[in-house]
Parts: sequence; structure tokens; C-alpha cells
Amino acid sequence: MKRVIFKTRHKLLTVILICAIIPLQLSAQTNLKNISVLRFVAQNVPPVEAEIVTDLLTVALVSSKQYSMVDRANMDKILKEQSFQQTGCTDSECAVEIGRLLNMDYMITGTLAKLDNSYFITVSIVDVETSRIEQSFKSPGFVMKNVEEVIGDVSDQIITEFAPITIARNKNEIERQSGWQVKRLKKIRKQRELTAQKAAEAEAKRLADEQKKQELVLPKSDELKGKVKCQKTPGNAARKAAQQFKKGNYAEAVRLYDCAASAAKKPERRAAAWIGAAWAGYQNREYSVSMTYLGRITNTDVSAAFKAAAFSLMGKCLIAINADSEAAECLAMAFKEEPKGMLAPWTELLKAQAEIKTGSNIAAQSTLRQLTQLFPESPAALIGRETLARLYATSRNIRGALREYELILEKSPETSQGDRARIFLGDSAEMDGDMTRAVQLWTSVYKRNTAVQSLEYFEAVFRLAGFYKASGETEKETIFSEKLQTPHRNNNFASLSM
Repeated sequence: MKRVIFKTRHKLLTVILICAIIPLQLSAQTNLKNISVLRFVAQNVPPVEAEIVTDLLTVALVSSKQYSMVDRANMDKILKEQSFQQTGCTDSECAVEIGRLLNMDYMITGTLAKLDNSYFITVSIVDVETSRIEQSFKSPGFVMKNVEEVIGDVSDQIITEFAPITIARNKNEIERQSGWQVKRLKKIRKQRELTAQKAAEAEAKRLADEQKKQELVLPKSDELKGKVKCQKTPGNAARKAAQQFKKGNYAEAVRLYDCAASAAKKPERRAAAWIGAAWAGYQNREYSVSMTYLGRITNTDVSAAFKAAAFSLMGKCLIAINADSEAAECLAMAFKEEPKGMLAPWTELLKAQAEIKTGSNIAAQSTLRQLTQLFPESPAALIGRETLARLYATSRNIRGALREYELILEKSPETSQGDRARIFLGDSAEMDGDMTRAVQLWTSVYKRNTAVQSLEYFEAVFRLAGFYKASGETEKETIFSEKLQTPHRNNNFASLSM
């Protein structure tokens, strides 16, 4: 009898639990946005490739569990019942009409195009209620074997913009956060707004500089000879030039390198002397003199290493005079001359920097990805990965930025780049409410830099002081607040994230 009563109670408890869980699940699901992906339009590609890209994006969004998605079979079934053909539906009006039939909140349309040997993906998100295109994304050029990585970046951007769980997206969500988290989130949002404003100001300045930029005029050969009158010099002119270069006498170094080139009988030795003269001219900010010597190298029958070095230094000269588009072209030629040479990773890094200055952030991302893939162990790749992470963060691709910073922390934990990665990852953990990990990362930066007190040190101290103040730990807050008052040449609080 007791066993029967126990079994009955166990069954009743199970039924009660199920009844309690089901409404919670249904409530969570009702908060998800209803989104559907239309078939991508194929431009200069086989339709089957566009179908594959459509399916990959759908799978990526479904796996994120941020949306309520309609699968392809159900969509086709509903549209067939309504006698509606999805094929040829390319504009927003058509997408809105389908969205209303499917009772969707948003519709995603896109194209897969091919130009030369590169593929491009464009995606638009259409609000069914307002018939307005809310956001558009465009991928950099890629090869088809990398399509999954590109689709991952695109889905990350979509999730960042439209996921219903994005932190502090609306007033109700902010009100549910605890007090100190709200203040911190507001500060981070304000900092991001300031960053976007600074980027707009930098772009306006770049356009103004481009209008003022004058065409580079190179001196003629006879004018150059008049500047570097070559006299008979005793001993090895190249050795004497190197000595003058080390002393900072760049004008004298140019003269002596020119003499060494005149005396050289082999083209390689002549090219080496011209490289030295060009580098000395660059250090002396005589970019026209430097470009003249480099032009001689590119027009001489020498090895690819010399030409790659010449084009690379040309790019640096052009960047110095704000001719960034021309610089990117020169640096691309340098990489083409010697794609596996010692200068190749640095050439790619310079090219990405020139592309960023011209506002071509998508091209810069593609260049930096190539750099990190081809030269993963190069010091240039570490700098490039951090630059790529910052570009991702600027474009609101937070997942991409987190991925790159995690790789930096994994490969180079004992570098300043590793410390900056800890700062970013700590900020991200704070936004996710994981304060244990955030404090752990900031404390690691603080302990690593206590002796040198770098800018990263003060960044970490600033965050730890704010955390302990918000959590009411007055003693620790006082300790870290006092450290912020320590005079130091890098103690520039204007640059700290508020």
C-alpha cells in the first residue's frame, strides 16, 4: 500500500514539474523574433551555389538560437498554398509581401556574385511591418573554400544588430540590470558613440587632406646629381655611409650611398646602395629623393627581393605624404614580387594600414586575414591580428573581435598585445555579467605590468577601482584609486575607456 502511494506521489510531482516548465519555455520562445531567409540571387554564379549560401546562412542563424526561423520546406509549402512564386523575388517589396504571408518580423534577402576569381555576398534585413531596409552587410572578396568563415562573419553581424538578447537593447532590459552594471553599460555605450564620432571626424579629415594633396613631383636626374655631388672618397663609401646613417647624418649618408652606387660594377651592389640612399632620404623626410632612387631599382634588372624592398619603401613614402591609395598599389606590387620573402608579412601589414587610411576597411580586413593565414608565426601577424580585432569591434562584429583577441591571448600571452586582449575580453565578460572572469583578466594585466606601469596597467587599475567601488569594497577601491594618482609618463587618463 505504501509503495502504491509513493508511486502516485512521484507521478503527481512529475506532472507538476512538466506543467511548470512548459509555460516557461513557451514564454522564452515568444520573445524571439520571427525571421526567414529568402533564396539568394545568383549573379554570374550557378544557382546551386546561391542555394548553398542561403542554406549555410539559415543554419548559422538557427544554431545561434536567437530567432524563430521558418525552415525552407515549410516556407515553400505555405507559399505554394498561396500560389506565390519565390523565384525572382529580389526587391524589398516582394520580401515584405512574403514576410506578411509567413507572419514574419524580418525577412533576409541577399545576393551571391562573382567578379574575376572572387565571390561577394550582400545581405539586407527588411522590416516586414515598416517595409524598410533596416541594415545591409557586404562581405569582402573571398574564395569559395572560405565561404563558411564568411557566412559566420555575416551571421555574427546580423546577431549583433538584431538579436533580442543583445545587452541593454531597450529601456526595459536596462532597468532589469543591477545598478553598477547599468552605469558601466552606459559608459561603454557612450565610449562606442565617441569612437564612431572620432571615426567620422577622421574620415572627414582624410577627405580634406586628399583635396589638398598635391601631385608628387620627383626631381630630375640632373637635379639630384647637383644635390649629391659625388667626390672621390677614400675607402669603402658604403661603409662610411652606414656610419653616417647610424649617427643620424642622413643627408651625408645619401651622398655617400650615391657614390657607392656610382662605383659599383654589379647591379645587385648598385641596387643595395640605392636602397640605402632611399632609406636615408626617407629618414630625412626627403621623400622625393627617396622615390627617385627607388624608381631606379624598379627599372633595373635585379632580383625580386630588391624590387620587393623598393616597392615596400615606396609605399612607406606615399603613406607619409597621404597618398594612401597609391601606397596600397605599391605595397601590393611588393607582395607580388616576393610573396614568401622576409618583407612579405610587413608589406601586407603596411598595405592594410594604407587601406584603413583610405576608409577601405573591408579590403583591410581581407588583407589582414591573408596576413594571419600565410604568416601565422610572424611578429607582423600578431600586430595584424590585433588590428583585425579592432576593425571587427569598430564594425560591431563583436564575435569576430572576441575570436581574434582569444587567439592573441593564446599565442602571445606575455606581450602588450596579450594585455590589451585581456582588457577587451574582460570588458566583454563584464557586459555578459561574468564579473569573476572580468576581474580575473584585469587583475592579470595589473600584476603583469606593476613594475613598468604601462598604459595597460592603468587601464586595468581604472576598471578594478570602478568594480570595487560599485561592489561596495571600500578598502580595495581606495587602494586602486590611489594607484591611479601615481605620476607616470604614460598616465594619460584622457585615453582611458569611460
